[in-house]
Amino acid sequence: MKVLITGATGMIGSAILRHCLQDPSITSIIALSRRALPQDITSSKLSTIIVSDFAKYDDALLSQIVSADAGIWAMGTPDANHDVNVVYPHTFFTSLLDARKNSEYRSKRFRYIRVNGAFTESDQDRSLWFFSEARKLHGLSEARTLELGEQYRDVCQTFVVKPGGVATQGVWAMECVGKLFGDGVVIGNETLGAFVADLVVHGEEEEGAISNKRMVKKGSTLLRKDRVQQN
Repeated sequence: MKVLITGATGMIGSAILRHCLQDPSITSIIALSRRALPQDITSSKLSTIIVSDFAKYDDALLSQIVSADAGIWAMGTPDANHDVNVVYPHTFFTSLLDARKNSEYRSKRFRYIRVNGAFTESDQDRSLWFFSEARKLHGLSEARTLELGEQYRDVCQTFVVKPGGVATQGVWAMECVGKLFGDGVVIGNETLGAFVADLVVHGEEEEGAISNKRMVKKGSTLLRKDRVQQN
């Protein structure tokens, strides 16, 4: 299985990448990145394509990625950056899927996983107490992703995963928040990574938006299975 990933240098993207590298079903991973990946991230099945402009995909670039089976869009910023959070992911989606429609790979559905957030707001007129501009922009982008998923449904299986606060192990403040408010608010980065890697390989979820609580439940089960197998 050949997988594309963006945002592999970030906390979320790097966790997803690690779990994808560990999965034997994934034989090739291409990281699309503005810069080289850290030197400690190495694997014989990992390669990097440096992309100078994520708002433009020429034929040369598309020829290198059109044969992929799945793609993970983990690039994003928490603010209201329109280019990074709207233009880049949607240009990637439409450029790649249009190229696949006109290629020998058109008969096989591509699997697309977009990482967004749990606290987005699609209603652009709603009054919000905090981070209103950013949450509405991410909500608008999420709605557009799901619309594109329907538009390209014959050639693509589309998921939007919606993690809440993402915590690394040992970050006590986030762990306390998780215990106080439950599985709908916080998720560990390894739990998220395990869930997304499994989704990439199997696609065994209902297409569309996937909640933080669902990811915590299934991702935790996957991690426990991995520990048992390792022991």
